[in-house]
Amino acid sequence: MPRAARLPARRAVPQGFTLLELLVVIGIIMLFLGLTIGAVMRTPTVNKLIATEQMMADVVRQARHTARSTGSPVEITISKANRVIMGVSQIPVWNATFDDGDAQYTSYLTNLGQTGSGLWCPPDGSGNPTYPAPVVLTPAQSLARNPNVLDGFYLAAAVNPPDVNGAQDIEPLVQIGNEDDSKCCCGLALWNEATTIQQVSQLTAGTPITAAYSSWDVVGWINDASGYHRVCSIEDSIVTPATYLPSSAMDVAGPIVGNRWEEFGLLYDGHVLELYRNGRVIARNNGPFSGVPAIAAACNGPISIAEGTFSSLPGNFGASPVPKRTLQGTLDNLRLLRLGTDRAASLPSGVTADNDYQLTVRPDGIVENNLSALSNPSNPTSQHTLGATVTFQIMGEVSAGAVSGLDTAVISISSDGSVSSLTNASTVTTPGPAP
Repeated sequence: MPRAARLPARRAVPQGFTLLELLVVIGIIMLFLGLTIGAVMRTPTVNKLIATEQMMADVVRQARHTARSTGSPVEITISKANRVIMGVSQIPVWNATFDDGDAQYTSYLTNLGQTGSGLWCPPDGSGNPTYPAPVVLTPAQSLARNPNVLDGFYLAAAVNPPDVNGAQDIEPLVQIGNEDDSKCCCGLALWNEATTIQQVSQLTAGTPITAAYSSWDVVGWINDASGYHRVCSIEDSIVTPATYLPSSAMDVAGPIVGNRWEEFGLLYDGHVLELYRNGRVIARNNGPFSGVPAIAAACNGPISIAEGTFSSLPGNFGASPVPKRTLQGTLDNLRLLRLGTDRAASLPSGVTADNDYQLTVRPDGIVENNLSALSNPSNPTSQHTLGATVTFQIMGEVSAGAVSGLDTAVISISSDGSVSSLTNASTVTTPGPAP
């Protein structure tokens, strides 16, 4: 055998990684490790923002359900400083149905009410001395939680007013704190006004005419430290007349006449004064308001039902103030609710709102935003826009108002109550309108 054939085969020497290859592999490992750790570290943040979105959706859903089922508005307040959401329902301060359970009104329940017996009121305007004693609120029921802040409230009454008879008249409904409108905390009344009526032929609109005291005007008012503020269904109306009416003439949209049940409400949320008629907003006064009651004791004072004197409302009945008046119609289902102050829910740890927010949910389910009034009370022109956009953020990671991916949740609330998220933190949440 040749010698070359007898020599053992030479082993292959294993080759090591070069430094460059090691650096590339380590870099890839570090990249994947960083992504994994980043995702793990971000999970708590994402979860907190998702929880915030779900909380906001639940609050809107509950508020709409409450507003629609009770026929009264709900106020939602989001506090940046306190990191809470408040006011998903209403706090009843006082109510009267004038049914069999109201013993002190038994002798006056001579007329059918809207949903029960109703309260018949003396038609002679004399202030019957045997009229039931006014109800007095206690500090626990107070319209304000402290004497320096007048909380948001809703004062409502169902009334079947007398016919409009062409003579000047004031009909008291309810006054909280005093029977004099200049000294009470708030109140509701009717007065009649000379209104413009359009004569409409079959083809064209005719000449407008003015009818003396031809329509009832609902009036609501409050007294705060900045003065006496009122809102009227005619002069402060936000209802647009029908398009066939001449553009140069004013007409009363849906005039209020006698012998027909209507429900009227007065909403005060600290920044706007609104009148409701059968669950819909009909008039608005944008203030500005001080938010401090003019007479703190009035928040705990007596409730004058269907009677009162008037020093601040217009109308001269031969004396100043106007002599005590009593309603010449039937009153039913009075209620006084405090809004925006109950059931405070804390935001998840580390989450805060980028601003203070205030939302009003109407009885018809419409959601309104009042952010502009909070941020700029001297410029109320854009108050109460439909729908809202609310921004939440992780404290210490994002500057106020900024949007930075997963650190911020931007929640859009449409006027019909649908809630969606504009953040990258989670998928869209849409609870939809309440049934």
